[in-house]
Amino acid sequence: MDSTAWDYGSVSSSASQYYFLELIEPVTLTIALTWNAQVSPGGVGGDNFDATSLVLPNLTLSLYEATGYSLDGLVASSISTVDNVEFLTLSLVGGRYAIEVSTGYVPASNYALAWEAQVIPEPGTVTLMVLGWVVLVLGRQHFQSKSSCLRIGFKPRNS
Repeated sequence: MDSTAWDYGSVSSSASQYYFLELIEPVTLTIALTWNAQVSPGGVGGDNFDATSLVLPNLTLSLYEATGYSLDGLVASSISTVDNVEFLTLSLVGGRYAIEVSTGYVPASNYALAWEAQVIPEPGTVTLMVLGWVVLVLGRQHFQSKSSCLRIGFKPRNS
C-alpha cells in the first residue's frame, strides 16, 4: 500500500526533529524538505524590505536505519548549502527507518517536510502483467484474422 505524509515543523541547532517509518515491503521512498529565507524588516519605519537582512538557514535532510527509536547506520543525506530545498529518492527494503531534519543555524527555522512511499511491484506481478498483455494482444490478433476470413467467405442466403 502506498503511503503519503507531511508535516510543518520547527528545528534549531539544539534539537533535530525525527520521523520514524515502518516499511513492511520494498518501496521507493521520496522525501522533500523545504523552508523559507528569513527576512528582517529594515529601512525607515522598519517596514521596508532590506535585501541585506535576508538570511537563508541551512537545513539538512538525512535518512537512517533505525531500531525502535534509536538511529543505526546512515542510509542517505541531502546537504545542499545553497538552496532552501533538500530532496531524496531511494529504493528501500522493508524495515524501520528514521528521517532526520537538522540545522546548524542558531535561531529556530520553520520547515515543511513531505514523503511518499510507493510499493515496488514484485517481479512475479510484473511478469504476469506482461504475459497477460501478450496473450490479450496475440489472442485479439488471432481472433481478428479468423473473423476476417469468415467475412470474406460469407454469402447471404436467398429467401
